[in-house]
Amino acid sequence: MNRTFPGVLAEICANQGVERFVHVSALDANFDSPSSWARSKAAGEAAVREAFPAATILRPATMFGDEDRFLNRIAKLTQLLPFYPLVDAETTRQQPVYCDDVAAAIMEVVQSSKHQGKTLDLAGPKTYTNREIFDYVFTQIVEPSNAYAVPRSVGFAMASAMSLIPNPWMTLDGVRRTTVDICKPEGTPGFEELGITPTPMEDIADRYLVRFRKTSLFVEDGAVISQEK
Repeated sequence: MNRTFPGVLAEICANQGVERFVHVSALDANFDSPSSWARSKAAGEAAVREAFPAATILRPATMFGDEDRFLNRIAKLTQLLPFYPLVDAETTRQQPVYCDDVAAAIMEVVQSSKHQGKTLDLAGPKTYTNREIFDYVFTQIVEPSNAYAVPRSVGFAMASAMSLIPNPWMTLDGVRRTTVDICKPEGTPGFEELGITPTPMEDIADRYLVRFRKTSLFVEDGAVISQEK
């Protein structure tokens, strides 16, 4: 679907004289990626550009927001699994982007013709290692970390096993994606081109990660009190 449908749709729109075509891809779209998903996104970009040269391609980083399958997935799985396998988490980096900022970017390029034919990389304002992202989640849900660095073979094996269940929250291809950086290349156009200031993850995520806490926190006489739910 990622490989063929965008190009087919772009070709139909070009033949029908559609004025603007916006394709939402992914920041890690790359033909050389270890992830088949990321390779398919790169193929979709190429197909769109060939069929509709004036298309605007938006390439968001991993998105966070209330119903995301990113931070919510981490919090959920850390409570379900005896331990969470981390592969290359100390060295791989990413710049998570707020979903509402991506939506604002889509609205901007739809309404303005000056972005036609461009590819824009949409990344958040801060860069984290994958380990730092996990540590942030554990801090927000007030849980001791059960995430441990494991060899790729172990992480891939666990992800393969989880891929067998319906609607899995961890897949082999998803873990493979975590072995490469998902960061905006220096000098490429992005939010600044659109006049948008990206939102830091810390400004938003604590609001919805709180639901994973097993204890509730409240303040009494200036002291923070923890109470089992």
